[in-house]
Amino acid sequence: MVVNNKDINALFLDAVTSVFQKIPFKQSDKRRVGVAVSGGADSMALLYLLSDWAKTNDAELHVFTVDHCLRQESADEAQFVKEHCGKLGVICEIITLKNLAQTTKAIQEKARIARYNAMAEKCYNLDIKHLFLAHHGDDQEETFFMRLLKGSGLKGLGAMEDISFYNDFVLCRPLLGISKADLLNYLGTKDIPFKEDPSNDKDEYLRVRIRKLLTGLKDEGLETEHLNLSLSRLQKADQALDEVVSHVFKNTVTFAKFGILGFSLNAFKNNPEEIQIRFLEQCLRQVRHDFESFISRQSIETLLDNLKSSQNKPLTLFGCFLYCDEDDVYVGSEGAQSDGKKAISGREILIDDRIIIKDCNGYNYRAYQEKDAQFFKNKLSEILFKEICPLPFRKTIPVIVDENDEIITSGFHNDGKVIFLCDALEK
Repeated sequence: MVVNNKDINALFLDAVTSVFQKIPFKQSDKRRVGVAVSGGADSMALLYLLSDWAKTNDAELHVFTVDHCLRQESADEAQFVKEHCGKLGVICEIITLKNLAQTTKAIQEKARIARYNAMAEKCYNLDIKHLFLAHHGDDQEETFFMRLLKGSGLKGLGAMEDISFYNDFVLCRPLLGISKADLLNYLGTKDIPFKEDPSNDKDEYLRVRIRKLLTGLKDEGLETEHLNLSLSRLQKADQALDEVVSHVFKNTVTFAKFGILGFSLNAFKNNPEEIQIRFLEQCLRQVRHDFESFISRQSIETLLDNLKSSQNKPLTLFGCFLYCDEDDVYVGSEGAQSDGKKAISGREILIDDRIIIKDCNGYNYRAYQEKDAQFFKNKLSEILFKEICPLPFRKTIPVIVDENDEIITSGFHNDGKVIFLCDALEK
């Protein structure tokens, strides 16, 4: 049954109210929210609904529309969004991603990651903590069956939640309780135009094939209400397990500095395997500050098997590496490796989401090299070195050098020209 516009507005307002009850504006926050708008039906409906909400609630709305440069029409679609934002009196920024045009494999997934990362940077620069997305009820159903086909566990089968975290901000999905048909009806009665994405009809994409399969299943009696009830129950079970993992995490992690986590392997092994898998995933996500990108359960299961059997052998996954030192296990970033030196400009720059270089304007930074080992041995004793930063991870931290490639700081002091290590995990 298609609901009327009054019901859609009520459902939307209830969903947005729920978002801000869970993750409210902080007193120090600017009342800014972001929204991703492609020009398609779903995001155009979200744009108009959110624009009305922002005006009523004295919030500043920022619209991000992404031109992936993958289709000839994409630039025109971005301009279409910007023109509508002008009519609504809201701020719109077009983000252009030119490098994706050379991508040939898993293009939709790579485009999604690039899009999220680009919007994340904009949100960070604008001090936006809430980014709204237009995923709706039909997307939720498709996501469930896509993950079922791939053998997902409990967390994956719970599909999307109304809020999730990506880096330092919140992804908000207020349309999950509204169907595609309802959104199209809303647009039609409001006379709001939208753009059609031709990729939505291409059978080469799994989501499109699932969408067509769902039409047949609904003819056979699949009811959206019953499926949503199952998803809700799966999410509640998943949340209960996450609470257990959070408790284990607090009691097991013994080291949390410089973007590195450490824990006792024996204490870790005392937990059931499901808790171990979720614990490792939480470590990886915290180290990378990425709570949204996909990590396959199978890859974590393989990591767990290797961790239990390896003897001081470094293991890698999700841009992190794990290092065992007898009973101690450390998880840290593989590091943002770069060729050659890069100039430092400005008073403060952020590298790899965990390292702040401050007051080094005019110098350079580069990746750690084997020849640097003697410098650090002379500056710091082995014992102090391990307490400050586990030795294997020293190589993931850049060094500050002058024009002659002479190191000017060890990176562990806070006077003069220094490199500060960002203790994001302790905040």
